[in-house]
Amino acid sequence: MKNKLDVLFVIPGNLSQVYQSFAEEHAIEPPAKARLMAAYLMRRNCSVAVLDANILGMTPEQIAEEVSMADPLLVVLPVYGFNPSSSTHTMPAARAYAQAIRDLGPNIPILFTGTHPAA
Repeated sequence: MKNKLDVLFVIPGNLSQVYQSFAEEHAIEPPAKARLMAAYLMRRNCSVAVLDANILGMTPEQIAEEVSMADPLLVVLPVYGFNPSSSTHTMPAARAYAQAIRDLGPNIPILFTGTHPAA
């Protein structure tokens, strides 16, 4: 029997909202903070995975399907960015992804992390 995935990080896709015309070619940020959290959890023997909607070009509904199939113990939506205002711009996308996940998996816990949710 396969062990259940502990934590699935979902990077919400919102490049065009944050970077406007630069989003098409130049504005994909690596999910550095999510990977730092993932590394911390992995050192504590937690299983983790990352779904980056920006890289994958997936809609909230498509990501929700992936999350539903993975059936993790926890979904984490990091809401941050290296651009000083991108945390605020990322929040609407994070909410849309969380709602799509909640619609398909109402019992999957979802955690928002980052500067905007902390405020």
